[in-house]
Amino acid sequence: ADSAKPGSVSCADLEKAADWTSAETCWRSRLEVDRDSAEAWRGLGTSLLFLDRYDEALGALDGAWRLDSENATTAFLLARVNGALEHKEAALNWLETCADLGGVFARVVDSSPHFASVRDDSVRLAAVRQRLRPCGGPEYRQFDFWLGEWEVVSAARPDGPHAHNSIQTRHDGCVVEENYTTP
Repeated sequence: ADSAKPGSVSCADLEKAADWTSAETCWRSRLEVDRDSAEAWRGLGTSLLFLDRYDEALGALDGAWRLDSENATTAFLLARVNGALEHKEAALNWLETCADLGGVFARVVDSSPHFASVRDDSVRLAAVRQRLRPCGGPEYRQFDFWLGEWEVVSAARPDGPHAHNSIQTRHDGCVVEENYTTP
């Protein structure tokens, strides 16, 4: 959808390749044709974000938000730009909006330098980070009683040797993994 001609490289392909300068040019070309494309404004904002042109990125992402105010990715990108600009309150507000819309970006919040300015608000950030986890709700915690390291003793051979069972969560709490080892 974002290619000018069949067989040409798309703006999204340029983003995937982290060719931010070419992606910016591509998204600007898309906007010359369609000023009402939230995707193009979001793509332009993303490109500008990764080119460290934060004020311009903020303007482009505001354009995306005006056209599609229910997009969690746009809210997250607005949080990221505001974090980079050290607009801590705005960044946290946008993270909360992202969480309200079902965004699942907790890992990026933890790892991105764009959020360095908000990390000192540990209480508010911890609350929103929990909401941004993909499997953070109570329905994902129903097997937590099973987590841990377990020595498994056979009723037929209580004096040994014993098996070992290790139960852990993986992938931000979305998976429960069991590793059962027999002697």
